[in-house]
Amino acid sequence: MLNKVISITDYFLEVGKGKIPFHSVVPAFGENPVITTGFETIWDGGGVYVPPTQARFHNVASDAAADAGTLVSSGTATGGGVNSLVDSSGTFETDLVAVEDLILDDENMDIGEVTAIVSEAEITISRSMRDPETGLDGVGFESGDAYRIVRDASSGASVLHLIGLSPSFLDQDEFVLLNGLNDVVTAKSYPRQHRARVFASAAANAVGTITSETIGEVADTVSLQVIDGNNQALMAVLTIPGDSFGMVGRWWGSMSKKQSATSIFKLRIGQLDHIGYIKQVRSIQSAGASAFDYDFKGGFILPGGSDIWMEADADAANVGVSGGFDVMMVRQS
Repeated sequence: MLNKVISITDYFLEVGKGKIPFHSVVPAFGENPVITTGFETIWDGGGVYVPPTQARFHNVASDAAADAGTLVSSGTATGGGVNSLVDSSGTFETDLVAVEDLILDDENMDIGEVTAIVSEAEITISRSMRDPETGLDGVGFESGDAYRIVRDASSGASVLHLIGLSPSFLDQDEFVLLNGLNDVVTAKSYPRQHRARVFASAAANAVGTITSETIGEVADTVSLQVIDGNNQALMAVLTIPGDSFGMVGRWWGSMSKKQSATSIFKLRIGQLDHIGYIKQVRSIQSAGASAFDYDFKGGFILPGGSDIWMEADADAANVGVSGGFDVMMVRQS
């Protein structure tokens, strides 16, 4: 009798389905809308990306007053799940919680919307509490979870979901309730930030550019930003968490503006604040191949704490470029 061989036809697909424990696929992609002089990082902040010199709290603000939210109610859950929130000490009716208000689970980092107010102590949730990155069902409310219920204060975004690393270089994230032009200090400190997405209870976009700026640096620097209309940060910059290693399988780049120009792309690995080594170089031009897509055929491994980023130059003014790479994260503990 022959032994049966079971094979996975698409490893990345199975990871994406959540079928392989401790594995996840993290795509990092960005755009530099205008290359000015020399090599610049591919991120929507333009210029060369500069990380904090150490873990820092950040000021988050928009350059438009319309990007703001209002805290309607808050407390600690005593029960619930993916479809409901129960707080035996809640005052949901007194606080005038309304349908479509956003619900933030600050423990499990899930987000949802109010679909009905059952009583002072219970509300139901439209669809379910969801992972803010994937939109898939989240963990749901458990006893002891801190929550906030928020509402758009104006016509823009009201909440920013911010993702980065903790002082010990482990994954961490938080929901920031925006306050328009006014700075909101992050609840956590970050040595690295690499993704963000905005949310609103209405069908709205971020009206202004939202920035997350370090507090305490000699010259305050922007660690991350969301340009109005994009609704998320665009940056081909990523740091491997300290409890994981990353397998890079692919990188790509292209011109994002129709200019007569040549651009050189570099994929760098190492440390953003120390030395960055060139893993690979590609060149494109508007008169020929204006894009590239390279598969590493098995990938290469980066240990925890490593930075990986892309940079590009241009031989003409007002050239925009975009690019990114795919990383398979494997958590070791």
